[in-house]
Amino acid sequence: MNFGDLATFPLEDDDWITTVLIGGVLVILGFLFVPILTVYGYVVASMRGGVAGESTPPQFDDWGALTVDGLKALVVLFAYQIVPLVFFFVFGLGSILALASGTESGAGLGIVGLLGTMAVFTLLSLVFGYVGMAAVVNLAVEGSMGAAFDFGTITTVVTSSDWLMAWVFYIGISIVVGIVSSIGITAPFASFYGLSAGGRAFGEAFAAATDTTRVSTSAAAEPA
Repeated sequence: MNFGDLATFPLEDDDWITTVLIGGVLVILGFLFVPILTVYGYVVASMRGGVAGESTPPQFDDWGALTVDGLKALVVLFAYQIVPLVFFFVFGLGSILALASGTESGAGLGIVGLLGTMAVFTLLSLVFGYVGMAAVVNLAVEGSMGAAFDFGTITTVVTSSDWLMAWVFYIGISIVVGIVSSIGITAPFASFYGLSAGGRAFGEAFAAATDTTRVSTSAAAEPA
């Protein structure tokens, strides 16, 4: 995995400026919900291209398919966060009830409980996010929601060094994006660029971990 090539891959297209401009505008309009789904769908397409080893980044051509793919990806990522969310709700509620008891011991237990709950919740969110992203790539490859819960393939991916390196790259480019975003107006465009490069990295890592470039030719169009 070449970090330099991944970082510049979104530029490997004569029309890359238009793609980044469109992606940035969609990020700006993300509060409308549907535009951000299209962005997520583009990331899914980047993942699929990474698995297939395509030489250029995807474009905004089939908007409907991109938006549907984005919705599927969002559902999968949410599903993988259910365990952390249930943990937070159960133990966080218990800590709040302890705080509300009005006693000194209850307040102490409540504060400790809340801090502990936040720490464990953060750890669980990271772990399940690490796994959930692999589920999204398998969804991109197979084109079906069931593939997102193919734990045999997903386990192979998340236990590989390739997947770890993809996350190292993604964290690194996210830091760079954060720095560039401090300029202000560049923030949404830099964010989209980072997501595009990250999607490519996850796709390449998935292909390396599973030793495959097997991508359904109709992955974006198949029903869930």
